[in-house]
Amino acid sequence: MISLITSQVLRLFISLFFLIIGIKYRRYFLLLIPFLQYAALFMKPYPPEMNFIVCYAELIILSIFALQEGLHFKDKPSLYLFFFPFLSLPSLLCAQGNLYQSIFIIGLLSLSAFLYCFYLKNMEWLLNKNIFNLIVLVWVVFGISAKVYGGIMLGRTFPLSTWTYIVLTRSGGLGGSNHAGGIILFFLPFVKDYRILSLTTFFLLSTFSRGIYAPLVIIWIILLFRIFKVRFTKKKLLEVSLLIRKRNELLKALFLICIIFCLIWHFIPQTYKAEFSKEAFQRILGAESWGSTISEKIKNRTLKDDRWDIWGQSLRIFKKTSYQGIGLGGFAWGQELIGATYKYSNAHNMYLTLLCEGGIFFFLGFMGLLFYMFRLAFRYSYSALISLAIFAFYGLYSGEIYEVSRMASACDYYYLIFLLAYLTYMKKLRIKENKENA
Repeated sequence: MISLITSQVLRLFISLFFLIIGIKYRRYFLLLIPFLQYAALFMKPYPPEMNFIVCYAELIILSIFALQEGLHFKDKPSLYLFFFPFLSLPSLLCAQGNLYQSIFIIGLLSLSAFLYCFYLKNMEWLLNKNIFNLIVLVWVVFGISAKVYGGIMLGRTFPLSTWTYIVLTRSGGLGGSNHAGGIILFFLPFVKDYRILSLTTFFLLSTFSRGIYAPLVIIWIILLFRIFKVRFTKKKLLEVSLLIRKRNELLKALFLICIIFCLIWHFIPQTYKAEFSKEAFQRILGAESWGSTISEKIKNRTLKDDRWDIWGQSLRIFKKTSYQGIGLGGFAWGQELIGATYKYSNAHNMYLTLLCEGGIFFFLGFMGLLFYMFRLAFRYSYSALISLAIFAFYGLYSGEIYEVSRMASACDYYYLIFLLAYLTYMKKLRIKENKENA
């Protein structure tokens, strides 16, 4: 009991600290979000009913954004963002013990409409601060810190050295590499500094996640193709010089990645190199029991992946609730509803998570938002178009709009609507330029 009280008091003080910092430095809200989860680390185990203390800070900060904007909307997208979460209200009728959590998440998502207004109003300031670079850098540092922490914990339990587990552990966010990796991949197309690009790529490689590797390779192919196509086009001298500059930045990034990898490999003791290679190979391609050849491993990994079971559970939950959803954040309770043992906090598929939790109307509302963003990106930002394509692809096997495993947070959603604010800002700039040139 004393431990329980102490942990909750500590979480409360940490939440208050982030609340004060978040209010004082509102423009840096996106950079503070990753660290909110540490307040949840002081409560073990993590009962779902006690996951919301940290979230109060987010809710209060969003309420202040709403008051700052005068509780009125600036344009149609902000109005849509406010009402969109309420499309999940029918799912509350089926909420099995998570009514409070569902309402809490609806509140976070709805109030984020005013965060969009705030972003839009301060977009020029944010872009002058190279906010894209800062977001990626913060999440990389956060991910590395999580890897170090996870490696130390594993090193105390298992026989290999601590530093080996620091390299091998997939920690990098709210319980795993895929959370931090997904957000980093989302903003990677906007990064231009070769040092940040190199560090980010190397960190993503160190996650040993197939789900991270696939979009990472796609991004690099797109970036390289984009800069080297200058050879086959006749552009103005200024545009050519800018493309050559980008090419040099990418080449420096690739060179730096190779140098860092060689240095790390050189300093790995010989006795650990074989074990390290084996662990890394199995993490990427699968265990020995999955086959003797790479093709067999890939085939068995694809057919026997746990995600098939999770996706099947999400569809059964959706059907069990008469197609109206179990309630936002309710996947855990949904597993109990269909007689499955609680093991996962989401469906490991963004679309299925939104469908089985929010219901068909909520799902269609989100798809409408995503389609609108694609339309804007196609017209006004090539980098944003790549970003959204990676986001949509990554959502097929990972990615969450909100997080409920250890704390309730709308973390990913904040970044999504930031990109919407950026696209709206670019649209307004283009309209202004056209009027001036007319």
